[in-house]
Amino acid sequence: MPEPDGGPVRAREPFRARLGWRVLAVVALGGLLGGTARYVLGLAIPAPAGTFPLTTSAINVSGSFLLGLLVGLGARSVTTWPTCARKGR
Repeated sequence: MPEPDGGPVRAREPFRARLGWRVLAVVALGGLLGGTARYVLGLAIPAPAGTFPLTTSAINVSGSFLLGLLVGLGARSVTTWPTCARKGR
């Protein structure tokens, strides 16, 4: 498939090379904070055996909300995102 400018397809960098260390650090930090929150709250508010783990579910839902909020705010400030993401469509 040709490039959008009509030229020949150029060799692409490996995915790992395109992924910056800052992105990896932010993902690692999010995993660290989410995992720690689930562990600590699971110890503080244990779910009885055989029941649904509401504590873990609440942490996952709140973390997903926070991630969506951060991505939404980031989409407004980053010009490389697709136009539809920046406009909120």
